[in-house]
Order: sequence, then C-alpha cells, then structure tokens
Amino acid sequence: MRHPHEEFVASSIQFNLDLDRAGIEAFRRECALRGLHIKWFGGSEPVGFTSGFEHWHCLQQAPALSRSLSVLAGLCDMRIPLSLTAPDCALIGRIAEAAMMNAITAPVAG
Repeated sequence: MRHPHEEFVASSIQFNLDLDRAGIEAFRRECALRGLHIKWFGGSEPVGFTSGFEHWHCLQQAPALSRSLSVLAGLCDMRIPLSLTAPDCALIGRIAEAAMMNAITAPVAG
C-alpha cells in the first residue's frame, strides 16, 4: 500500500513522430547534439525500456501485430527529470523544434 503522502511521478513522456526511419534517426541525432536524448521504440535494438515484443527473445515466435509495429515504428520516449522546470520545458521545445527542422531538411545520404 502506498503511503498517503506519496504520489506517482511521471518519469518519461512518449510521443509519436510521423517520419520514416531515416527521419527519426536524424531527429534523434540532432536532439543528442543539443543534449536532449530521445529513445526510440522502433529501433532495431532496445535501448533502456524501449523494447517491443519483437525484441523479446523469450517468445518462441513474435506475434503478427502489424498495427502495433506501425505504432512502435514512430514511438519515442524522453526521460523527465524530477527537477523539470517551466524554463526547462521551453528549452526542450526549442531543441526539439530545431532538431526537427534540421532532420526534415537534411539531405538524404545515399
């Protein structure tokens, strides 16, 4: 039983990016260059708690859940520090906006 003075604390926020793999990787890279680390559920390998059922090696066969895979393909996660302030939120917004602008205007390698 939880102590009456305790409350649940959100430790991360999830959001979905409507970008292809290269776009999401570019967005994450641009965020990281600015000190904002974004995890991604659609990556080929899990990082932190971003695993999906296709990463669960204990399953004999991963279920065919194409709709779930399409959601996970764009799903990102950002940790929320307990000390987050309103100015921090504004800074995160500016970083994410700049990263997105750079990610969607970057030339495609190939």
